[in-house]
Amino acid sequence: MIMGDVLFHFVFPLLALMIARIRFRHSLIIVFLLALSSALLDVDHFFGMLPRGTLHNIFVTLLFPLSLYIIALASEKKGMYYKNICLALLLVLFSHPMIDIFTGGAGVMLLYPISDQEFFFNTLRFGVPLPNGLTGYIISSNGIGLSIYTAMILTVIFVEDFNKRMMKFRKPDKALLKTLKFEQKKIKREL
Repeated sequence: MIMGDVLFHFVFPLLALMIARIRFRHSLIIVFLLALSSALLDVDHFFGMLPRGTLHNIFVTLLFPLSLYIIALASEKKGMYYKNICLALLLVLFSHPMIDIFTGGAGVMLLYPISDQEFFFNTLRFGVPLPNGLTGYIISSNGIGLSIYTAMILTVIFVEDFNKRMMKFRKPDKALLKTLKFEQKKIKREL
């Protein structure tokens, strides 16, 4: 399992958060801690916990940071620092089990401790035979997983824009649509 190792889960969020740092001005220690939090989910592999269950589930990776984000929304009326951090935490934590589902050798127990059901899609492959007898893969679970992971991690760059619109509209769906439209216009102007 090359793609889902601990260093990978630290380096990619670190790079995205360093890029995002330019946008919403969080300190380097916050960048480091957020990237480290994604890598620390793999502690369940090393300390006798249930691998890919104890810390890889949606309660730790999705609902916990979402709860922190909701608390930040309620308590931080005008500012956006904690909202940005909580939303970035959600993205870096939840992206970890998402790539593990597609690239790991074992499934991820997304609903643990409620269920021990493992989710994994690591056998998806669409390839064509090559003249040398090997297969060239057009689409594979590794490519799909890496694409989803990259999209989630790079979304950290737009956290502040999303939060600004969230404060303006107080509805996540409208904030997301406005953010996407704004970013599309900005990209078109730059091209």
